[in-house]
Amino acid sequence: ILQAKCNVCHVKKNPSRVFTRENMDQFAKKIHKQVFVFKRMPKGKTIRLTDQEYATLKDWLNTQNIH
Repeated sequence: ILQAKCNVCHVKKNPSRVFTRENMDQFAKKIHKQVFVFKRMPKGKTIRLTDQEYATLKDWLNTQNIH
């Protein structure tokens, strides 16, 4: 999900926040805030997360103890 739906824009507009398997856990708290709290990501109208992608992302974030 991060590669297909997030990195598509991040690689062009925010290269310091391109997600990899090595760094995604350290960004978990920020991902949670941007996607679920502030609802800022994904940005624009062309890239949308499906309900299943939201659920998968939420499941992963729940394993990160970000509360």
